[in-house]
Amino acid sequence: DFEWNIKTKEQKQDFISKYIDTVIIDKDNNGKLIIKQINFRSSFVDKIEKLSIVGAYDFSLPIDVNGKKEILLVSSTMKRYQIESYLNYLRQYCDIDYFEDNETTTKSDIETLSYTTSDNQELLKIIPIIENKHYGNETGLKLGIVVRNKIISTEQS
Repeated sequence: DFEWNIKTKEQKQDFISKYIDTVIIDKDNNGKLIIKQINFRSSFVDKIEKLSIVGAYDFSLPIDVNGKKEILLVSSTMKRYQIESYLNYLRQYCDIDYFEDNETTTKSDIETLSYTTSDNQELLKIIPIIENKHYGNETGLKLGIVVRNKIISTEQS
């Protein structure tokens, strides 16, 4: 917020015009503006996709988990051997588990997970899985789910 607030009107316009193609805005009953949809410029989306392909970009998405929206970190796509290597690295630092979502989705429609977390788990990251036969295909995308197991205290106050 602070960085945005100190920018001049021209700096804000330049930033918006560089990355955003169109915005759909609505007004609620109280007169508050609500952003309904943002369409990014294809050149920006292409750059992000290229960074994702080489594993250099993670992003946050609102995803429906256990019936409520959560902002989750979504990894760039990975092949299964890359996922194993990544998980082995994470296991050196924390107690994690890995699952695959039972449903398949599309690259543009990662909205809901069929996986349900338990009370002692925290979702860390979603990993879109590259299946060689499906790479570049918009259908049949499997999602890997990385969860951290919370330490539950047994002490009583």
